[in-house]
Amino acid sequence: MKIKGLKTFSKFLLFTCLFVILICFFLFMFALDSNDVKTDNNDPIINIFEEKESFDLGREVKEIEKTKKEEKDEEKIIRPILNGNIRFMSYNIKAGWGLKLNEVIEVVKMNNVDVLAVQEIDVNTDRSADINVDTGRVERTNQVEKIEDELGMYGYFFKAIEYDGGDYGIALFSVLPLVARSGSFYLNQPEDGENVYQTAEINLDGISLFLCNTHLSTDQSVCLKQMDELSEMLEKKQNDIIVFGDFNNSKNVLEVFDSFHSDGALGNTYPADFPKAKIDYILYSPSLEKLHSEIISNEEAKFASDHLPILVDLKIK
Repeated sequence: MKIKGLKTFSKFLLFTCLFVILICFFLFMFALDSNDVKTDNNDPIINIFEEKESFDLGREVKEIEKTKKEEKDEEKIIRPILNGNIRFMSYNIKAGWGLKLNEVIEVVKMNNVDVLAVQEIDVNTDRSADINVDTGRVERTNQVEKIEDELGMYGYFFKAIEYDGGDYGIALFSVLPLVARSGSFYLNQPEDGENVYQTAEINLDGISLFLCNTHLSTDQSVCLKQMDELSEMLEKKQNDIIVFGDFNNSKNVLEVFDSFHSDGALGNTYPADFPKAKIDYILYSPSLEKLHSEIISNEEAKFASDHLPILVDLKIK
């Protein structure tokens, strides 16, 4: 009787073990179906797909940002230019350093500028971080976009160097669309290699104006070579031309660019608080008629930057 009971127990134990094994097998198969095929992250084939997905996402974000920028430009209302009179300004803004970009913008607003050329402007650098009015925090600022938005202008930035986590360079702004845009580094450069010029065109009543904005070297021997380069490039242009810039030179500008008329504004532009030298200029083709020019030297301008801005009114014939 005992032997029979033992055999019955052994059969029960065997069936129980088989049942447990079968359950474990089904659980294992279910786990495989849920996770598909577990693959090592270093598998080159999988990495290709992961990188492709990441690249496509980045491209999609850039395309969305580009579309938003184009939509924003389309929403801009082109300010009318009356009687062919255009107000131009050249302004080295010292990258709005010290939370002064708002002051720079106010100086431009007060003078009702139509075309603005800026030297020393930052895009998302740490040094020119500004207060975000929505969050109240100090954050990196795209100064080009901020000027565009605040002044309702079209903007074009040309990078000279990467700086402090962002970009540093020069920019053109206009109430009229900027077309045929380009930029270039000078062949002759100081060691830091940051000197550039940019060009664009605006069209007024069928007349095309060629704009050129530049920032030259403080090394005078290099500066003279850069002026020669710029002059040679401009001589090839058939349009009426306006040249803006911080030339970092007070003696040779009018001599090198003798085929142009100068702004003729009396006074000096640098340093802003006690100006001792005129190193900022606006030059223009003789075919254009100057109506007015001045160096803006009020207290707001002296506070906003270490350069004073130059303003010129020209009549487009």
